[in-house]
Formats: sequence, structure tokens, C-alpha cells
Amino acid sequence: MSLSRKSIKIYLLFVLFLGLYSCAPKVLNGLEKQTLNQSVSLASMIDYQENGQANYRCKIDAFEQHISGMMIFKKTEQNRRVVMMTDFGLKVIDISYDNEGGYVINYIMKHFDYKFIRESFALNIAMLLQTRIPQGNNSYQRAEDWVYYAPPVLFFQKDQQTLRVERYRGKNKCLAIAEMQKNAVIRIQQNKPEISIKLIPVN
Repeated sequence: MSLSRKSIKIYLLFVLFLGLYSCAPKVLNGLEKQTLNQSVSLASMIDYQENGQANYRCKIDAFEQHISGMMIFKKTEQNRRVVMMTDFGLKVIDISYDNEGGYVINYIMKHFDYKFIRESFALNIAMLLQTRIPQGNNSYQRAEDWVYYAPPVLFFQKDQQTLRVERYRGKNKCLAIAEMQKNAVIRIQQNKPEISIKLIPVN
């Protein structure tokens, strides 16, 4: 039985789709892969206090604008909430995250209220929060540390601490990087559109 041209095109597109999304980013090439037989919870980059709150001095450079103020993280058993306010007390953004990775933007400053800005901020901040890697995803050993891959995000962990997170589109297009630096400072850098976020812990 012969296939029609339309069927062949659909099949080839399907194969191409699988090829693009089943392959891991190049950074994992040559590393030993292990499939997780149970889910793994990775620690948050955020250093919460006993009351479940963490305060950071926040500096954002985006779209030729600079905004600074406080970013407050609050966690409960059910969700995480992140609020940023300027030094003048104006709310910039307020986002709630559930334990499954979903989010709701409760508020965003009017001149930032565009779909790609909302999504960029929400997904960038999500990289910092506690993450559960579901069973069936892959882990990779790299020297003394581990890399976990839950598409489209890579988590780099050492001594049970998450030190770097990379968010991808497709196989090798890295959209954003969150990295722990000296003195527990966190820096997020996104490309296209360019957004830079620096978080400095406040005791």
C-alpha cells in the first residue's frame, strides 16, 4: 500500500519534531545519562528564613529602563508568591506559583503589561524556585556535580545546592540563565528580549 504525498509530509514533519525535542542540549554531550526511577526535588536558589520569607534587593535592567527596589519571596505548602516594589513603594509585579509549575500574575505595572514581558518575568523567576523533576526525566553526572534535565530547563547542582539553571527553546537555543554568585547574590540574564535581574539578599 503506497502512501500519499500528504501522508509522507506529515510523517517527515513528525520525525523532525521528535528529533528537535527529544535531543538534549549540547552541554550534556559526553555525560553519563541516567533515567530517574523516581521524582527528585531540587532545592530552591532562594534562601528562605524560618518564617518562609526571603527579602532581596532587586535591580532590573530591561528595555532601556532601570528599576530597583525590594523583591519579596513567600512560601507556603501550597504555593510561592513573589512581589517586587520600587524604592518609592510602587508595586512592579506580583506573581503566584503553584507546586506544579503553573503561575498566575496577580498584578504587573501598566507600562510592563505586555504578554512577552509578563511571560519573561514569570519564567525567569520560576527558575529560582524549588523544582520537582518528575520520574522518567534524565540526570547526568559531571565531575562531582549533577545536571538534571526537565525540558526545557537544565538544573546544575553541587552538594545538593542548585547553582545554575538554564532555560532553553528547542535543542540548543538558551533563552535565559540564572546563576548563584558570591555572597548568595543571584543573577538572571535573558536574551531576546534582553532582561538582566540581580538579587542581593537582605538580612
